Amino acid sequence: MTTANFYYYLGDTDEMIECDFNQWKELAKEHGTCQIVQQDTFPLVCGNDVKVSTICLMCDHNHFNGTPLIFETMTFSENSDYDFNQRRSSTLEEAKTNHDASIKWIRQEQKLRRETNEN
Repeated sequence: MTTANFYYYLGDTDEMIECDFNQWKELAKEHGTCQIVQQDTFPLVCGNDVKVSTICLMCDHNHFNGTPLIFETMTFSENSDYDFNQRRSSTLEEAKTNHDASIKWIRQEQKLRRETNEN
């Protein structure tokens, strides 16, 4: 993967494929402007849910040059403590690690809140 390219997509065998704008535009017509890698939803102690979503952004979101950031993991919830936690990454492996780390963070926070509520 070179840093000169801006557009990417996740291939059928999970490899990142560079593409030009015209290829990206055709892919976006078919799949939208991102590809879902993984999504999980968890109930929170407060009664709301939190969703952890990891996507391939399909274009480089590193606005300062360097290694392309083409994956994003975010959390979404009506509870502001968990809403919009964001991690970006360059590889699918890093993206999956970030997804797992976000889930671990939520579970640890929820365990602490349950323990606090029990005392």
